[in-house]
Amino acid sequence: MVPARSFAVVLLAVLGCAGAGCASVAVPEEPTVPNPARPVWEPPALLEHLRFFNQNDLSDRATGTVGFAGTAAYVAARMREFRLQPVLGSSFRVLYQTPLNYPLGGVLSMSGAADTLSFWMGVDVLPDGRSDSGAVAATRLARVSPEEAPGEAGGDPLPGAPVVMIEATRATTPYLEALARQGVQAVLAVGALRPNPAPAPVDGLVVMQIVPEAAAQIVNRSPAFLEAWLAGVGPPVLALRATLQMHVVADHQPLAGAMNLIGLQPGKHPRLASDLVLVCADLDALGRFGGVGVFDVRHMGAGAAAVLEVARLYSAFARYWPLPERTIMFAFWSGARVGHAGLKAYLRNPPWLLERTRAVIYAGLAPEEEPAVRALLAAHGLPLYVVPDPLHEEDLPPFLLQPPPEVPRRARAAARPAPAVSGRMLVQRAVAAAQAMADSVNVLLLREAIRPGGVVPVSPDRLRIPAEAPPDEGPSR
Repeated sequence: MVPARSFAVVLLAVLGCAGAGCASVAVPEEPTVPNPARPVWEPPALLEHLRFFNQNDLSDRATGTVGFAGTAAYVAARMREFRLQPVLGSSFRVLYQTPLNYPLGGVLSMSGAADTLSFWMGVDVLPDGRSDSGAVAATRLARVSPEEAPGEAGGDPLPGAPVVMIEATRATTPYLEALARQGVQAVLAVGALRPNPAPAPVDGLVVMQIVPEAAAQIVNRSPAFLEAWLAGVGPPVLALRATLQMHVVADHQPLAGAMNLIGLQPGKHPRLASDLVLVCADLDALGRFGGVGVFDVRHMGAGAAAVLEVARLYSAFARYWPLPERTIMFAFWSGARVGHAGLKAYLRNPPWLLERTRAVIYAGLAPEEEPAVRALLAAHGLPLYVVPDPLHEEDLPPFLLQPPPEVPRRARAAARPAPAVSGRMLVQRAVAAAQAMADSVNVLLLREAIRPGGVVPVSPDRLRIPAEAPPDEGPSR
């Protein structure tokens, strides 16, 4: 028992402190309870994710690289911080093997008696992801008529011309394979430079992308002549003024080590908890390709940042409410740039029964990749809901190639122009895109996982499924 005198001293001290405006005895505010109806996303957290994904030493998030491993460690640490449940044992990492082929570098030059003309990687030319390692020298250059079907290309119709020049739009993998089968040793694909990773090379074929201005220099003709010649006008074989030399070094790994990151927020309904809603995004990107620094504008990781933020908030929901009813799986794929290898690995060895998977919510899936992903999931009867990345809708080139600092100013002018936005502005747009995607993912989760098909009593005014949720009859974008 506290003596009366001591109690009085304490009381006077408290009252005196209150009279003096002492803040130490202020009544604490009631803690804010997270509410799925009105989620509060944290831009600083999204910014932190995006900065980590795109910092210099980890921006090379290509599948199977040290940079991706560092990014994966960050994502795993955040999922553990959010109290998600690892999908396998105590690890969020799910390892798999996949074929990979990455060009490490290349050289394209023309050597003559008077001088040597060298082309700049990332400005004039870029090795293609389907290129095999090898070196080719030629004094003649051939073209294949556009009217010729890919399976009919070659058959040794190009004697003395082992190098073929074609338009980049025609350089499909089956066409390149047909050319290689019929004796072609190297291909120059004319068009914009686009880093193009691939799971495997075309055996025995050196492949380089080349911009039209550089291609016109090789044939020593005007760009108009080059365009007409590629379209089938003029002789099929041209004699070059100097020896053309092509050399590509590629790293082909038939069974490269790769990983996905997967965590669970268990469901709480006694029956529906065995159902699964999969929320996923791509984590990989390109940092260096063919020895050239690449900034992947369309894959800055906004989708992955959005999924991380949704995971953070839903782990908080689960601590306050009997939610979600269905189990939510948060997955971050590698291998998206090489035929969606990570998603394929998941489908081959799913940690959850596919027949119990009710929806797949894919944040930031590129529009051109949607048909392939939808076909992969449809083969297993899985409905796909795509949450578009607003950055994909902006007028930005998909990749920014960083030319070497010693490239002359006039040569840089021929390279693809950079977008008229600063790095800071790009990050701000990526944060806004991540917030928009997090909102859209939440709308889908309210319907698919919180209380499927009904009302969710998580607040006094009772949370209802938003009107903008997709219809029940099937997946939509």
